[in-house]
Amino acid sequence: MVGFFQQLQTALSRSPRAPTEPAERWCPRYQPTRLSHVTQIYADGKVDLQLMVYLPQRFSPAAPDLAEPQPLEQWCVQVKVGDGNWQTLERPASGSAYWSLALERLAPQTPLWFRYRDTAGEWQPLAPLNALENLYGTIYVPKLAYQWQTGLSQLEHASVLMETTLEGLLAGYKGGRFAPQAIEELLQGAIADRLLQTDIPGQLAEWGIDELMVPVSSSVADRTQLDPRFNYLTYNAVDLDWQIGHANAFMQLVDRFHACGIRIVPDLIFTHQVRAPFPGSLDGVARSDGEALFVDRQAYLFRDYGTWMFQLGDPEVRRQLVEKIVAFAVNHRLKLIRIDYVDGLVLQYANRDQNFAETFIRELRAELDRAAPDLIALGETFEVAGNPAVSELIDAFYAPIGFSIVEELYKPPEKRERPRHPNVETLVAELNQAANLQYPQACYAQLHDETWYDQHIVRGRPYVPWAYGGNPAELAKRQGESLVRMGELTGGELLDYVRRKVRNAEALTMFSAKLRYMFVPSVDSLALGCYDEGRNWQVSWAGVAPEQMAYWQEWGLSAAEIERVHRQHRTDMAQLRNIFRRYTKTRENTFQSFVQPGIYHCNAESSLLGVFRYSHVRADESLIALFNFGPHTFAGSTPYELPVPEGFSGQWTVLFDGDGAESAQAYTPGTVLETASGRYANVANVLPLRVGAMSLLVLRYCY
Repeated sequence: MVGFFQQLQTALSRSPRAPTEPAERWCPRYQPTRLSHVTQIYADGKVDLQLMVYLPQRFSPAAPDLAEPQPLEQWCVQVKVGDGNWQTLERPASGSAYWSLALERLAPQTPLWFRYRDTAGEWQPLAPLNALENLYGTIYVPKLAYQWQTGLSQLEHASVLMETTLEGLLAGYKGGRFAPQAIEELLQGAIADRLLQTDIPGQLAEWGIDELMVPVSSSVADRTQLDPRFNYLTYNAVDLDWQIGHANAFMQLVDRFHACGIRIVPDLIFTHQVRAPFPGSLDGVARSDGEALFVDRQAYLFRDYGTWMFQLGDPEVRRQLVEKIVAFAVNHRLKLIRIDYVDGLVLQYANRDQNFAETFIRELRAELDRAAPDLIALGETFEVAGNPAVSELIDAFYAPIGFSIVEELYKPPEKRERPRHPNVETLVAELNQAANLQYPQACYAQLHDETWYDQHIVRGRPYVPWAYGGNPAELAKRQGESLVRMGELTGGELLDYVRRKVRNAEALTMFSAKLRYMFVPSVDSLALGCYDEGRNWQVSWAGVAPEQMAYWQEWGLSAAEIERVHRQHRTDMAQLRNIFRRYTKTRENTFQSFVQPGIYHCNAESSLLGVFRYSHVRADESLIALFNFGPHTFAGSTPYELPVPEGFSGQWTVLFDGDGAESAQAYTPGTVLETASGRYANVANVLPLRVGAMSLLVLRYCY
């Protein structure tokens, strides 16, 4: 591996391309005060740096409380620039613990190394927190000059967010033609550079996606042969991973996605950091008596995984983290960020008198408001969602309203009174309550944590093991296989059953949302198994994976039929997402939705639910989504008589029929239906509807 790292450092030190910024010189948009950063960028691409290194005197041989303190001169921090000699930084002024040094006109990708004398007087490597570029323990001058091409306006409709990885998108695209096969190949082109050679942003836009949430922080993962769990074992606190690319390449990628109307949402993972990933890592800065500068050794509710948590009781550590996060967001012109594991962050101090995590959160919010007032913070929190500091930080909360949907719809048949019928009444109160919550929500049924086996998910939801631990289609398949064994379903019907089950679960989650719906790519691909199993981390853009094709063929289906069902399912999900976006008007800067969803109709006997999405902007943009979760088809002389909401009699237009591609009874999109008096129910205004088994209809009011 030594040879590989030497190659890597050589590649990163190559001369950069000519800068695109026409001005003689300019400054980055955000200037930290506690981190090493670029202060000025020249037309030839060279930059000025201000180095800042936090090292209090008590972590040096000159610490006054040592048994034999050394002279003050032994308190020392040095830097080596490229092939130059070691230079000593300026000692902190009275009352400060920051070493500093100004450097002028350095070329991008010039390497920097730091060292300090520890309390024993020995030189130790050091990789201080910074707003530059990092490759393990080596810091590089970044190339920040970039002429942005696209501005991104505020969204005026609800957003669809897909959670995935950049490497997963690339690996599955066109048979992996653009993807690296080994980590060494990233020397010739990092993931961002390779993505820029594709039409992936354009294709995602066609899928009805507004936001792409991806982990981009430096981690121990090999992104060419990914174990996705390793993406969450990070170091260097929200640095851009070298495997993703240089800052300049990532800026180009963000800009390219902006041109297609898509925002990249980095999953910022900093609450936990990997122990000793390289010599000089922050967790190694400690006194001979064991006191650590950056590590909190008393963290409560600590997920180990070989990681540590930051000492947030130190105001300077907090400030450096704040500036690190804000610099990353501002300099890459991000519109959203996701803050990972907020529960663990706050509960880190649950057993102590003062919660410094709350202090950190408030300081981060204040700096974001000052430097990036339009940036939206998306947060995953369950146990501390009501914490006032958390409420101040998070603009849009994770809302797993789909948990109850998945738990009921995927429940094993043997646990039901009627194997083919979910108890839809259990969903009504929960979904209506969620729809009436006042804080902004990002709604989902399953994200990555629910699509693999996670011990923390198991502990949190021990009584519903069927509702997690696999991709959506895997959960539906397990249920369907039970029905086959019970004689309730034939083997030839299983694939169609699975795709209808997944479509209903995700569509009900989607149409219960007001601002943001989140999902994973395996919803569309009907991938079986778990996310971290085999090559399931790769996004399937089209077709059917060979192992899945073999599984479905064992049930007697032809390859052509299997391909057709998967293709139709992808089309259906994209259509449903675009309907959701088109007819859900919002005002993003105030997190206001002009649509109020709610379940207004429930037929427990036949397992149907009706969701009414009332539009406050225009009545003729109000929708009904009717879900048939049961096995019975309503057609011909026995249509389903659906009552319409009060005041909405008249004409309704069909936007989507779940049986549209395969049934002569299905409605063509654009079909206009008229309310009438019920023949079988004593109701004045009903829509007599043809509804397939396990299908759904989406209707728009048109007076």
